[in-house]
Amino acid sequence: MEDFNDKPQWYKLHGKKTVPCTSLEEWAIEFEYSDRTVEKIDIDKVHISTVFLGLDHDMFGDVPILFETMVFYDGDASDADAKIFDRLNSRGIFGYFKRYSTWEQAEEGHKECVEIVAKMLINKLEEQ
Repeated sequence: MEDFNDKPQWYKLHGKKTVPCTSLEEWAIEFEYSDRTVEKIDIDKVHISTVFLGLDHDMFGDVPILFETMVFYDGDASDADAKIFDRLNSRGIFGYFKRYSTWEQAEEGHKECVEIVAKMLINKLEEQ
């Protein structure tokens, strides 16, 4: 299925390769039953998740944007970890997301995000 730019909107994964779907029904079946996780990790109370979106998030661009890394905080901002929450939030980490075109870019982006969070948590421990 293509939009007005003659560009596919819906994609599925064959291994780590993205493939355009020929119909919304094909996409829906693939989306429901496939494992779309690229990487995920919990570091303390920080959850970092990178997934295949299956839907082009840059409909007007030339290259489809199909993967996303997001960072979540699984705690209360008023708890003992509030300082790390505030520090990460001030760097735009919580609520942070970054999107990519390929599986390989998504893996690299996930790794970079994990390194940022890990360094901040190490700094937190050194301050204690």
